[in-house]
Amino acid sequence: MSTQQDLLNAKNKAYSETSKLYKKANDDYIKSLINSYNTQVKDAKSKAQKSKDSLTAKYQNEYDLNLINQLVNERKLKEKMDKLGLTNSGFNASNLTSLAVSRINSDNQTTAKKSAESNAINQNLNNTLAQLLKTKNEKTAESQKALTEKNAALLKSLNEKYQSDLASIQKEKIKAANSSKSKSTSSSSSNTNKNLLNVYGKLYSITGPTNRIGFLNTVTAAGYITPKQRDSLMKSMGLKR
Repeated sequence: MSTQQDLLNAKNKAYSETSKLYKKANDDYIKSLINSYNTQVKDAKSKAQKSKDSLTAKYQNEYDLNLINQLVNERKLKEKMDKLGLTNSGFNASNLTSLAVSRINSDNQTTAKKSAESNAINQNLNNTLAQLLKTKNEKTAESQKALTEKNAALLKSLNEKYQSDLASIQKEKIKAANSSKSKSTSSSSSNTNKNLLNVYGKLYSITGPTNRIGFLNTVTAAGYITPKQRDSLMKSMGLKR
């Protein structure tokens, strides 16, 4: 029969082994979350970088167009100034400066649009990374919570089994004790009855009331028969104390 310590050891062993399996499964899940997160972060950054890299080619056309417009306008201005004989005039120089400034302003506008689009790409990347991190952290927390709940449920189940098994052991002990007590009582009763018969037979070999009473008192004092059995024998033989 198992002892209380055996049951306790079995409970602790079952909890240790099963909780380790739970932990391994959780660790594997967390590892997969991290791997997936890292992959998604890498992909998002790569995509953002490609988008920003494409801006150079995309807006270079505008820069080129700004330059072409400047050159075209300068050519037109030169032809006009040549016709008017104002090629070396201050008026011509002022117009050339105005065209250069216009080209610079156009370039600045192009740069501003390029920067705005680049900033939008960065902001979108930051939003994506923040959402990925939030999702990973939420799933990690949910997994840890589920692990705690599973371990608590496991411990509760094992404790209930332990208490049930312990109660069964206690019942078996009580049953065994009662059985032993019953056998002991039965054996004692059988021995007492046997002793009574022996005393009864011995009395007939003893002569004289005084000797018989003395014999009965002696065997009673020795526990061979009970006082009640002694009194019954004396009564049946007409002896008086």
